[in-house]
Amino acid sequence: MRLAVDAGLGSSRYGGLGGYILRLVRGLAAMPGFEVAALVPAHYLDHNELGVLPGGSRVVPVDVGREDLGFYDRRSYWEQEVLPATLASGDYDAYFGPTLVLPLDWPGPKVVAVHDLAFEVAPDFNTPLSTAFYSRWARASAEAAAGVVAISKATANDLEQRWGISETVTVTPLASCLDFVPSDRRQSARLVNRDPNTLASPGPSSPPSGSAPATTPSSGSVTTSGSCTSSKFFTFPSFAECSASVSSTPKSWSPTSPA
Repeated sequence: MRLAVDAGLGSSRYGGLGGYILRLVRGLAAMPGFEVAALVPAHYLDHNELGVLPGGSRVVPVDVGREDLGFYDRRSYWEQEVLPATLASGDYDAYFGPTLVLPLDWPGPKVVAVHDLAFEVAPDFNTPLSTAFYSRWARASAEAAAGVVAISKATANDLEQRWGISETVTVTPLASCLDFVPSDRRQSARLVNRDPNTLASPGPSSPPSGSAPATTPSSGSVTTSGSCTSSKFFTFPSFAECSASVSSTPKSWSPTSPA
C-alpha cells in the first residue's frame, strides 16, 4: 500500500503531536506491505526529525510558499490547497491525517486521528486561533473520513455524543514509547541521580501495563522497547479494522492488499 501521511509537524518541538507523528510514520514504514510518503512542507525540513525511512518509504518535501501567512492560515493553506494538489499528482492508495484535519478536496480514501475535542469541550484552554482552526476543519474531516482513529474511549464518546460519529471510529490508545531503557540498575541510578537500591530494575520481567516486553541485553547496554514499532503495540490500528464497516464507495479502500 502506498500511503501518504501529513508529517509536517514531525518534530519534538510540537510536543505530543510531534511524537505521535514520528513514531507512527517510522512504525508504518517498517511494516511489510507499506510504502509511506511522509509529506513535509519544505520550510519545515530544517527541524523535521524523521530522518531516513526504511524500504521504499521516504520523506517528501513539498513547496508551500505563502510566507505571508500566520501559522494557522498557512496550515489551512497547506492542508486544503497544497495537499490535495500533491496527492492528485501522486499514485497513493490512501491518506492518513495524524492531527485531526484532512485535505477535504482529495477524493481518495482518508483516515484521520482525533486526539481530543478540547477545542469544543474546554475552548478556554486553547488559544482563540487554535479553537477557530479546529472548529472549522476537524468535524468536517471526521465526517469525510473512511476511518477515524480515536486515541481514547473518552474521545470516541465525544465523537459520538457531539458529532454523531461512531461507525467509522476505532479506539486505539497510545502505546508507551520510551526509547532507551538502561538495563543496568546502577546506570539507571546515575541517570536519575537516585539510590540504586531503591530503583526498580528495568527489563522484561515486569513491563509497564500496555507496553511491549523489552529484550535483555548485556549489563550496561541500552534496551529499546520497540513498543511503538511492534505490530501489536503500535499506536495505530490495522487499516483493516478502520475500514471494516466502510462500503466500497469512493471513500473505501482495500488495506489488506498492499500495492
